[in-house]
Amino acid sequence: MKKLLTALIAFVMCFSVVTTAFAATPDETSDSDLISDIKQAMLDTYYGDEKPEYLNVEILLDDEDEVYFSFSDSFATSANRVYTEAGNYIVSYLENCPVALYKNNRVYMIPDAYNSGIIDDDTLEGLTYCGHMDIVPKSDDSALVIEIKNKVIEECFDGKSPETLRIDIVGRTSDGGVCFRYSFGGGMDVIVEETIGDYTYCYNHNDDVMLYKNGNVYSIKEAYESGVIDDSILEELSKMNFGLESNKPNTTVPTESTTTVATVDEPVTVPDTTSATSATSATKPVSTSDTATNDTPSNSQNNSGAVQTGQNSVAVILLAAMLAGCAVIFAKRRNHFE
Repeated sequence: MKKLLTALIAFVMCFSVVTTAFAATPDETSDSDLISDIKQAMLDTYYGDEKPEYLNVEILLDDEDEVYFSFSDSFATSANRVYTEAGNYIVSYLENCPVALYKNNRVYMIPDAYNSGIIDDDTLEGLTYCGHMDIVPKSDDSALVIEIKNKVIEECFDGKSPETLRIDIVGRTSDGGVCFRYSFGGGMDVIVEETIGDYTYCYNHNDDVMLYKNGNVYSIKEAYESGVIDDSILEELSKMNFGLESNKPNTTVPTESTTTVATVDEPVTVPDTTSATSATSATKPVSTSDTATNDTPSNSQNNSGAVQTGQNSVAVILLAAMLAGCAVIFAKRRNHFE
């Protein structure tokens, strides 16, 4: 009896596991219903009378009442990309796989949704971080950023887009390389430090700087060790201020300014500025403020002349006093003898 009961319990447990494994999860059921709603909305409002024989919908981002998705209505594949503008942003997608918005039971292409006020610049800015869509700020590098983004997804994420992924151009090297920063969500926040030649590179694992050259993506260390870049390019990269620092010692010695001082044996020639001063005073008027505030050579000479004149006056007065004293003494002695 115990064996029979044990076998029955084992059978029930196995049946439960199999049933759970093949049952659809709530998310799968929800996505399936949502895709059906989107397809019906496209048939009603997007295609009109011309219904496609094939229609595939893939949800890219489910943001509460806004659902962004890509769709294809043909089995043909194409590597050509389409670039459209929406405000200050560029929206790009493969030619046979457009990106659209489903909201309020209607389907909108992204530029149409922006132009009709369904979404705004803040919405588009938030979508630039979505790894499943190619929406970037409008600039001369927009197409390059999208090209790099898809190459990063292909080589760094095995073709599977992360939930968030953003590419920003850091700079360009003299040999045609493009240095870029990519940040993504879902990874661990770990600080990494690497030695690359005579340099040390310190960065966050989720916020790394890489190199795009000749259609390939390289880490800075991989590019250097494989010979894609050399020491001169490392020096260029270190000047872009993203964490690549030189380990070379600073051998630059500050130069001291030298002042030549005349010695006793070296005669010092003082230029005669008297004639120059006279010529200047005769031809160029001197303002009162300049005379009062600036200690020019001419002012110095005038001051020294005034001092010298004062000294001469004192000497004349003393001489006159001495002569007067002698006259008095002489007069007294004369009276005495008389």
